[in-house]
Amino acid sequence: MTYCLLPSLVMDISLSSIKVDFCNVMLAGLPQCNLDHFQIVSNAGACLTVGARKFDHITPLLIDLHWLRIPEQIQYKLRMLIHRCLYGSAPKYLVDLILPVAATEMRQRLRSASTTCMQLIIPSTRRSIIDDRSCAVAAPHAWNKLTESLQRVL
Repeated sequence: MTYCLLPSLVMDISLSSIKVDFCNVMLAGLPQCNLDHFQIVSNAGACLTVGARKFDHITPLLIDLHWLRIPEQIQYKLRMLIHRCLYGSAPKYLVDLILPVAATEMRQRLRSASTTCMQLIIPSTRRSIIDDRSCAVAAPHAWNKLTESLQRVL
């Protein structure tokens, strides 16, 4: 499908999608009711992009545009961040936050350390609502949810 838009409209859509997309990893762990506001903005951008009406179904539009929903975008970016940390293309301060289970001496004898699946240590936190949203906790948690085959692909 090809879409023809006015240049000013393209600029408005791209600026709003950049604002929603920029640093959306910081949105990890937010309740769904808060993420819904960002999803509404993303859906409006998709409707503007294809020239759809207000009450058209949004899912086919998102599929045509190859856009992910906001919670899926957050998980994707967290997992890509872990991938960059594991394979050396992330800054050192992020790499230092990520520890594989097999890298710690006390956990090397665990069954999870001996599997080919790369499991990461999720640090314990005191305040679950705030601390679980940090990158050091949310990113390994998202990575550990991947299957072994997906971890190899990424």
